[in-house]
Amino acid sequence: MSMKRALAVTLLLAALAASAIAGMAQSGSGYDLSWWTVDAGGGSRDSGGGYTLASTAGQPDAAEAGGGGYTLSGGFLAGVDTPPVDQPISGLAASSSGPTSLGQPTIFTATVSSGSGISYQWAFGDSSSGSGDAPSHTYAAAGQYIATVSGINAANQLTATTVVIVQQPISGLTAGNNGPTQLGQPTSFTASAASGSGVTYEWAFGDGGIASGAAPSHIYAAPGQYPVTVTANNLVSSQSAGTTAVVRQEWAVYLPVIIR
Repeated sequence: MSMKRALAVTLLLAALAASAIAGMAQSGSGYDLSWWTVDAGGGSRDSGGGYTLASTAGQPDAAEAGGGGYTLSGGFLAGVDTPPVDQPISGLAASSSGPTSLGQPTIFTATVSSGSGISYQWAFGDSSSGSGDAPSHTYAAAGQYIATVSGINAANQLTATTVVIVQQPISGLTAGNNGPTQLGQPTSFTASAASGSGVTYEWAFGDGGIASGAAPSHIYAAPGQYPVTVTANNLVSSQSAGTTAVVRQEWAVYLPVIIR
């Protein structure tokens, strides 16, 4: 190969590298090469100026090419794996399995309408945290908590909240009253539970009358004995207890006065 020929090949290879990077056609000195495809699959074949070139820039399967006293193996640019592009998150929502009994786990769920490559970070509202689209958490005290989830990917970040109610189950319910009472006077009732949170009380007085609260009163229309039931409820439990109300009617006895 003459000195001029070797110089031409050297210039040609430099032009090919610049062409692969810029994606533009290069021509001159008896050749015309157009590298319009970079890392897109397949290959192109061009010849001229005493050489033959068959290859594709950036392809791992680029063929060996030769001609004009040189050989080119592979592509001009190393193939680079492009990471997938995350789709933006939309419609993030949070929910839970509550209300929950104290000491039992609450199961959380995060859902989205769309999005990819999402990670989920949770703040459970009691200074505890978690991760994933379906974590669980056990609260140490009864109460109402606001749990927050963040959905995160490379495109955007959204947050959503859910309210969790944790209650202590009811136990040890008792009922009582202040009877016996005189007909026409109110009978007072009381209910208490050994444990339980968020408790409500519903009463049935045994004569068709009803009331609510821990300490109601009721006036009976007739003397007698009445079976009374109180039911205690909260969001995680229910318990009932009974008491008997006694209503009496007292009769006045008048003795005649005898005057002599």
